[in-house]
Amino acid sequence: DALALLDERVVIHVDRDYRDVSNATTLLFRLERAGVDVGDRWARHARFALEREGDHASAFADLHYALALAASGRLAHAARFVASMSDAAGDGFDACVRREVGVPLARAVVDLFSGRAAEAARTFDRLRDETLRIGGSHAQRRIVRWMHDAARAHAALAEAHP
Repeated sequence: DALALLDERVVIHVDRDYRDVSNATTLLFRLERAGVDVGDRWARHARFALEREGDHASAFADLHYALALAASGRLAHAARFVASMSDAAGDGFDACVRREVGVPLARAVVDLFSGRAAEAARTFDRLRDETLRIGGSHAQRRIVRWMHDAARAHAALAEAHP
């Protein structure tokens, strides 16, 4: 059972490393998209994300923290998290990546979960060739494509049934 593996093998490490948070949030998103009831697991990951607010060392990690907050329904926290990403942009290569790719992707995540799927889809579409700049492996960045697919599906549904 995927939820048992998540709880017993992945989540026990989540507080130690952003990669564990990334893996757990990616798995939760995939399970939920497949129709699995993930219960209150998003809330647990949102708590981890809240502990990282203001610590914007990685656009890749920040994207997953924004996902955890938005998917848990903590949309105001997610919006503040994205704003703090923008405020932390600064100078240099990492700052440029955060500003040009990380912040817009995280904002698209918030849009997706806030009922603005069409806006999210446009942002994901615009940045589809830029996601490699946030880091992570090709497989790890696949979450962006899955969120893009979800945004397009929600936008099409909203357009078909206004």
